[in-house]
Amino acid sequence: MPHPDPAHDRCSDRDQARHANGTANRFLQRWLLTNSVVAGIFALIWLVLRSGTKPSRFVYPCQQTAITAASLAFGAPVVAAILSVRRRLGNSLRSPLGVTVAALGLAGTIGLWAFLALPGAYAGLPGPPRPAYPVERLDGERPAGWLPGGSSRVVIAHHPDAHDGSAGRDDVHLIDDAVRQMVDQAVRAFVGTATVTEAWEQIIPDPTKKVAIKINCQIPGIFTKAKVVMPIAEGLIARGVPPDNIIIYDRTQNGFSYAGFTRDPGGPGIRVGVLNSGDFGGYSGHAAQYTIAKLLIDESGGFDCDYLINVPVCKALDGWSGVTMSLKNHYGTCSPRHSDIHNEICLTNELPAIRDKTRLIVLDATYCEYKWYNGRNQQWVDVVNKVMVSDDPVAIDYQGWQIIEQLRSDHGLAPCSPYPYFIDYAAEFYSLGTNDPQQMDIIELELTDTPGDHDGDGDVDLDDYDQWSLCFTGCDGGSVAGTCVFADFDLDGDVDCDDWGQFVLAWTEPADPPEFLPCGPAARRPLAEPCGPGCGPDQCAEDLDCTGESRCAPPPTGWTGSGVCYVPKNRYLSVAGNCNPLPNTARRVSLQSGQVLGWVGAPYDEAGLMVANLVDTPVYADVDFAGEWPQALHITGCGIAAASTYGVQAISMGLDPGDEGSYSAALELETPSTWGDVVGTFADGAWTPPNGVANFVDISAVVQGFQGLPQAAPMPWLDLAPQVPNGSINFADISACVSGFQGQPYPFAAPENCP
Repeated sequence: MPHPDPAHDRCSDRDQARHANGTANRFLQRWLLTNSVVAGIFALIWLVLRSGTKPSRFVYPCQQTAITAASLAFGAPVVAAILSVRRRLGNSLRSPLGVTVAALGLAGTIGLWAFLALPGAYAGLPGPPRPAYPVERLDGERPAGWLPGGSSRVVIAHHPDAHDGSAGRDDVHLIDDAVRQMVDQAVRAFVGTATVTEAWEQIIPDPTKKVAIKINCQIPGIFTKAKVVMPIAEGLIARGVPPDNIIIYDRTQNGFSYAGFTRDPGGPGIRVGVLNSGDFGGYSGHAAQYTIAKLLIDESGGFDCDYLINVPVCKALDGWSGVTMSLKNHYGTCSPRHSDIHNEICLTNELPAIRDKTRLIVLDATYCEYKWYNGRNQQWVDVVNKVMVSDDPVAIDYQGWQIIEQLRSDHGLAPCSPYPYFIDYAAEFYSLGTNDPQQMDIIELELTDTPGDHDGDGDVDLDDYDQWSLCFTGCDGGSVAGTCVFADFDLDGDVDCDDWGQFVLAWTEPADPPEFLPCGPAARRPLAEPCGPGCGPDQCAEDLDCTGESRCAPPPTGWTGSGVCYVPKNRYLSVAGNCNPLPNTARRVSLQSGQVLGWVGAPYDEAGLMVANLVDTPVYADVDFAGEWPQALHITGCGIAAASTYGVQAISMGLDPGDEGSYSAALELETPSTWGDVVGTFADGAWTPPNGVANFVDISAVVQGFQGLPQAAPMPWLDLAPQVPNGSINFADISACVSGFQGQPYPFAAPENCP
């Protein structure tokens, strides 16, 4: 019954309403708490099961989501509990122990978060388990590109005109000859052989075996181009591989029409097929969760390719593996999972059918997609005009990744996401190659449509001359490798005068190219020929060969003989021709200006040559030293320098040295006009005199002298340093020659200023 006091009834109604609301709120709180905890438990269980013993998986997107869910689920009750006891907790935190615990907890949390956020943070942790596959390589170990000491060779060929300049990014927009040149020359430089055919002989030891070529035509916006693959197929055929034994394949043909391929699995000739359509037997079960292309493992279908060439394309793969090139390309050879993509990529490439059969990797970087798009849109595809060649999938992927990162930076995009951990894993956990640039032998080739244009600037000039001259080997003097493969015009394995003739034909400058080594015009007689009149064969052996009778100076008064056959040298004056010298003579050396530099000192033997230094007082033959002046004498000292003219005079003992009338007529001798110009050309096994140009040829000649090679020029030609030459060829002489090549001035005291 109603309460007598109406106010009491109103209070009771409010209490009942509050009780009902409280019950609903408590139910809602319990429901949310229970479900959040349950969700957190499931997220934690999933995280543990999926990550297992591989902490590296904590950085994967799914694992990160699970961590977030678990943190929210368990964090909410913790926050509520903290709030409920905030006064007690606050009092505890005011104590020294509480402050210490809180600080340590905060530091540990921040440290763990920072560690998990760092790319490559797990490089030092134990790697994932590796299946016990047999490790056997077919026909020996890696080809020549795998260098001693664990280094990996990667050749990066660039041709600025490989694309037609249009907005298109398909196979049809590539210039066939330029692409062919990139592939051929990169393969040749990678192996280090004289010819492309010889390179393929090393890459494919047995031409009777079948060769599979894996391409990437999964996406119609970026794909392996036929114009990159065809030079490979042609190289195989030139090696002797029957066309029917060459199989080009991919999982799908989505990009075939744009890439220039036509499906033709039956042949005859080179066969092109699609594994998803069952071509070449399709896929077969292998190694638990994997299916693998039958053409690599199944003899029953008549395929069973023994060699594998990987021809991936350069592209990003945002949201999955960051990038996709050679390692990821074999997701078309197998069917691994995408849930653990970074490790699965490595496990795929560790399969013996892939790892042991791979002979070469050719990365098609003619175009590069720097932001992934799963379709035809080519908005993020740039022209790069490069082809890379290696047999190390990790090294070549690393180099391709750098291109992608540079393009992303150029276009204002953040780095690849996720970070391509599989490159680190493949190197550090699976030993599939190297991700360390210091362990990579990078050869960069700059190609051009203009023969002889080594620097790719569209002309053939002195810059190209300098580069070509560095590659000169002489006839059969190979091997030719690296960038020097382009100096070998006739592809015969050396860089010789035949190639020089082709280089001269390619010359584009108005003035003729400089005379070069043995290939220039024969303006001077070779050193091995007899000397001029009055000069005996001994003088030829002593470096006093004639360069023509017009270069033989007349003898001074009082000397007998027909002349002096003189080869100009930077730091020596070579005197001969006095075949019947007067007895007891001294010799004085002056500058053309008349300033006396000194007297020729007593001769001494230096490496089989007779040498004399300038001294302050007269030295008379058979008086101050035993015997007469030698038939060939090389005079040196501080006062003998390049770009100078000297006079050498004789005076007999008993005459007054202070009376100019006592001296013979001056024998005029010159040093080369260009500092560092030590030789001219190399012909018929000997060097000719300096030719007025200091270049790489002169540096090479000094290096030969330092090495003590039989064909080296004589010591007086090459001894440039120190201020008083020391009769030996060493690094100081090489450095001095380089300074002359660089156009630097003569580094020592001028002759007139010598002490």
